[in-house]
Amino acid sequence: CFSAQDAFIAELAPNGVSWTQVSYYGGAGKDAANAIVVDPQGRTAIAGVTALGDLPAAGIPLMGAKGGGDAFVARFASGMPEYLTYFGGGGDDIARGLATDATGALYLTGSTTSFDFPAVAAWQPSLHGLKDAFAAKLLVSGDPPASATIAWSTYLGGRSDDIAYAIAIDAGAAYIAGETASVNFPLAGAFQGVLGGPVDAFVARFAPNGDLSFSSYFGGIVEDAAYGIALSNGALRARPRIHLGGITYSEADIATQGAFQPEQHGGSDGFVAHVRSVP
Repeated sequence: CFSAQDAFIAELAPNGVSWTQVSYYGGAGKDAANAIVVDPQGRTAIAGVTALGDLPAAGIPLMGAKGGGDAFVARFASGMPEYLTYFGGGGDDIARGLATDATGALYLTGSTTSFDFPAVAAWQPSLHGLKDAFAAKLLVSGDPPASATIAWSTYLGGRSDDIAYAIAIDAGAAYIAGETASVNFPLAGAFQGVLGGPVDAFVARFAPNGDLSFSSYFGGIVEDAAYGIALSNGALRARPRIHLGGITYSEADIATQGAFQPEQHGGSDGFVAHVRSVP
């Protein structure tokens, strides 16, 4: 490999002791895959960031590379690239989380510094700080796919830095989690309505049409960030339960309930949290 840094994709065999596939994926610059998902048809997709915009192409890209660092989404079938698109504007755009639904639509989230980020049917159509989180839904057409369209895409953030790290899908709604330093982060039905410290975790829900229907801070007086999100649902619940995982530096005031470990044991601890319901 002659590039400075490549993404890679690998598949472990069912026996757990050998690899079915291990492959580089990159161009001449720095490329990184930050998230991976397998759709109901068994196709693998990865998302991340690329520096030069010269990734191995497949299909008709939704957009080309715009400069800075660009987010990308690439889908594979039988180990071979079948679709690639860049996603971003003229600033730095990083895809950090990726999910899919039963139709094969791809949902991505991350962070952007681009004033010209591709906001479509956007709940927040413009950049509010130096760096905002983003969420987007892409419809990939054809099998093998020939092209993609944006169902919706939006910024999410306040006047300070906001970053989304993870995304999960339920019935077409997208749930994202990350960190925010914004005292004016957009809130909707929040269980914690104020920023607890210099940086808090956040969780947010976008309805199937891309409108923000719920968001909240989660954190104490120091720094907290959510790096993972998962959903669970019972037959009688209209909305899934939300499960968050991340890191906290907040020693005594993170909102523990029913905690296996109610106190911090070091300078920073991991955390897991369960949000029973959202509006």
